Amino acid sequence: MTVDPDTIAAIATPSGRGGIGIIKISGSKSFPIAKSIFRTIDSNLNLVSGAVQEGQKPEQLGFETHRIYYGHIVDPDNGRLLDEVL
Repeated sequence: MTVDPDTIAAIATPSGRGGIGIIKISGSKSFPIAKSIFRTIDSNLNLVSGAVQEGQKPEQLGFETHRIYYGHIVDPDNGRLLDEVL
């Protein structure tokens, strides 16, 4: 099995009405992208600051795998709040 290095985003929620929407991102740039747009509300989570390199592992950025984090998605250019997320 080969690993696809492309970074993709896809809607993972079935069509129709629902209480939540799920967007899946995967690939070598997925964690740097998540770090650039995610702002945690959990004061105990210490995300690593500074530039993010493609292919960095989640734990190198302060994330733990197989965990859910509560926070907000923001516009990385101006910090404007876009949505509340898990």
